[in-house]
Amino acid sequence: MHHTSNLKFSDLIIGTYISYISRRFNQIINAIFALIFTYQSLGLIHADYNIFEIVAWLIIYIIFLLLIYIFMFFISIFITLVTPKLNKGVLGKHEFNFFSDEFVEKTTFNEEHLKYSTIDNVFVRFGRVYIQISGLKLHILPKRDFKTKEDKYELVEFLRDKLKHANASK
Repeated sequence: MHHTSNLKFSDLIIGTYISYISRRFNQIINAIFALIFTYQSLGLIHADYNIFEIVAWLIIYIIFLLLIYIFMFFISIFITLVTPKLNKGVLGKHEFNFFSDEFVEKTTFNEEHLKYSTIDNVFVRFGRVYIQISGLKLHILPKRDFKTKEDKYELVEFLRDKLKHANASK
């Protein structure tokens, strides 16, 4: 199976952000920071607080949590502006060839052979296909690079099947 993608800055920004927010550890840390910020702003809820004060506390907590995620989106933009300068081949044309035991990604700067066992997850967000590799690495396949939705979901099912077989043999 063969696929060609052309990564743009917007794909990289969304991919970086999704990589960050999809990690369970980051979700827990964000929730803890929002809790700390809320506590610093309003203090502890005491037994004599009425329902309105508790609701206000929860609203402030949600606002802090949203602010953290917005801040992380801007951090993703900054990372996206720096990454292509450090790692050539991140933006632009990517050729993917999917074989029975591995897949190969080629750019104008490098060629990478990866076994299916290195894939942590395959998922679709905002129409893009993400192949999450061990660690924080993501391969992004934008929706505009698929001819049809069926092509996209055929590739996703193929990769999930390979991932299932690779995990079964571990």
